[in-house]
Amino acid sequence: MIRKLMLGMAALALAGSLATAGEVVGIRLEAGLEIGEQATKLLEDEVDYSTLVYQPYVQVSRFGMGPCFSLRIRALFAVDEDTDIGGLDATMKTSGYDIQALGGFGIEVGAVKVAPVGGVSFRSLTAEADFDGGGSGDYDFDTLILEVGARVEASLGKVTITGQLTVGPVVTGEVEIDIDGLGSDTADIDFFDGYQLELRVGVDIKLTDFVGLHAGLTYERFADSTQEFKDLDLDSDDELNRIMAHIGVIFTF
Repeated sequence: MIRKLMLGMAALALAGSLATAGEVVGIRLEAGLEIGEQATKLLEDEVDYSTLVYQPYVQVSRFGMGPCFSLRIRALFAVDEDTDIGGLDATMKTSGYDIQALGGFGIEVGAVKVAPVGGVSFRSLTAEADFDGGGSGDYDFDTLILEVGARVEASLGKVTITGQLTVGPVVTGEVEIDIDGLGSDTADIDFFDGYQLELRVGVDIKLTDFVGLHAGLTYERFADSTQEFKDLDLDSDDELNRIMAHIGVIFTF
């Protein structure tokens, strides 16, 4: 249900972005790749590992004087062949995606642009463990998050320095665990039982009036309170921290 709701909202946001593109100049299309480390803690720290993750992304946005918007879609994948889970060796495969839709109103002071923003994001992640001694376990969570923050841009000729901070609580979510030999169970993440923080800084280099390059760094943190899985006699609180480097190509219309 959460996935259908968020996909519908993303479609509406994209339609609104395309409609705005016909009226407002400065529409930006960016495609790129984020590479970095994800530190994951699950099941009351029974699962505690770090791995290299890859996140290809595409984003359409407009920031400047007046109405601003951003719609970003990212995928995620990673494989860690040396994960320790409660003293057992396993191969952990991680995959997922997120959709973030933001809107706001920008002002310009000289070469500096500032835009308070707000919106929602949907984040989905699946972690699959294959134990070296046999057996497997799956961990899935989906969360809908309310986000507020601000974006700042400072232009210096053909170079633009960018920064964006968003943070907000979980609106609703669901976690599912499936372990061979124990069975499966689900638990809800209630309103304000978790939060998401994302900080992005970067540099845009304008090559032509139409094409540019972007590079930067991202820090993300997700955490929620302890969820109880009664059927499995397990408790779990989730914590994910990512430090990523990103590079992309920008097309400006």
